[in-house]
Formats: sequence, structure tokens, C-alpha cells
Amino acid sequence: MPYNSKTSATELVGELAAEIKGKTILVTGPSPGSIGAEFAEKVAQADPALIILAGRNPAKIQPVVDAIKKAKPNVGVRILELNLGALSDVRKAAAQVNSWDDVPTIDVLLNNAGTMAIPYSLSPDGIETQFATNHIGVFLFTNLIMDKILAATNPRVVNVSSSGHRLSAVRFFDQNFAVRST
Repeated sequence: MPYNSKTSATELVGELAAEIKGKTILVTGPSPGSIGAEFAEKVAQADPALIILAGRNPAKIQPVVDAIKKAKPNVGVRILELNLGALSDVRKAAAQVNSWDDVPTIDVLLNNAGTMAIPYSLSPDGIETQFATNHIGVFLFTNLIMDKILAATNPRVVNVSSSGHRLSAVRFFDQNFAVRST
């Protein structure tokens, strides 16, 4: 089947069901109504062994857990508290994932969480908040759980992004916007 912008998630999951069945999938940013939630709910239809839903607010993720469990009660679902905007929280969440002996591999990591157009602030680590959350935290989390990803037979890391990068290049010389342009 050729895939294009008109291919639905349901069609794609139906086509790839054999590759999804029995896998462990970790999704960041699965808030209700988000791309991450939609992905998790659709991919659950193909019977992965476990879907790990990672986000800042576990209570906010619970409706997605409930929807998956209602539709596919045999699919394991686990919540991971993950705040990508604070590197100590990223390390804590990665340590938790790495401590799960019953989860030897992460077959698919969908890095979907992010923030956009928020008031200027710095993260607890002194990094501009949007850059910290959308780039630095994602990079660190992915790398800290890389052993579990590489332990999978056919691992995948998928990074979701917007086209916002086209509006302005990363200011590597001034990622905290300390230098104001005129």
C-alpha cells in the first residue's frame, strides 16, 4: 500500500499490525486530543504488549489510559511521569524506565511532547524553556534510555515536530535570547 498524506492512522495500523503486535511502545506527550494520544489509541488496536504514556501530569493522561483499556483490555498500559523541561526530572524518569526489569526493550519511542508559544522563561537548568523542553530534554531522555531501545530487534525512534523551525533558525550562539536583535 502506498502511504501519503491521505493515509489514515487506522489504515496504517491495519497494514503494520503484525509489526506492532507484542512490542513495547513509549509515547511522550499523550494528552487527550493530542497527536500522541491519537497515536497511542490507534496503535493499541494492533495489540502491542505495552504502551508507556509519558507526560508531566499523570492525571491528565489517565483518560487516554482509560480509552485504551476500554478498547483493548489485554494491552498493557503504564504511565510515566516525565517533565522534559527539567533535566533532573528527565534523569529521574529515564532511571525509572531503566529500572523496570519487566520492560527489557523499548521497540518504539515516539517523541511527541513539546511546548509552543509560551511566555519567555528559563528552565530550572537555566535554558530557555521551549528549547529545554522541545530539544534538550528530548535528546537527554532518548539517550538515557538508549540501551533499552537498542536492545529491541528492530528499534525505532520517531521525533514529531512542527514546521516552526522554518520561522527562525536556532540561535546556537544565544539560545537563551540574552542578545536582543535590533
